[in-house]
Amino acid sequence: MSLIGFSLFNYSCTKQLCNKENLMNTFQKKNKSLITQDTFALSVLASKQISFTHSNGWIEDYNSFTSSGASKSLIYNHINIDSIHAIIENKTGLITGVGTFDVIYKNNPIKLKLGFTETYVCIDNEWKLLARHSSKL
Repeated sequence: MSLIGFSLFNYSCTKQLCNKENLMNTFQKKNKSLITQDTFALSVLASKQISFTHSNGWIEDYNSFTSSGASKSLIYNHINIDSIHAIIENKTGLITGVGTFDVIYKNNPIKLKLGFTETYVCIDNEWKLLARHSSKL
């Protein structure tokens, strides 16, 4: 195979990594990592410019989003997604949905029904969470 042929083959294989299936997998990994407080996984999944907006208006940046649960006022116990929709346009993925979030906020257990929108960008052939916004339903 020529160098040009190999380059085209390599490009076509890596280009497909930012597809809808991998977008959904990244979303699921993010939720699992929030529950398990896997700060390393969160640091890999998040864009350095992340803006993670909670339903109460609290906004986390990269440092607070990827910090350990022990230093946070919010702990995720369980996330149950009721409905979800994903679309991709160029190198941007958008996930919208509704779910029930079972959390401990400032030492108080709470169950919240939330609508959410998450924006992912394809960076180096991987989906990175750039922004999230949720609101109470």
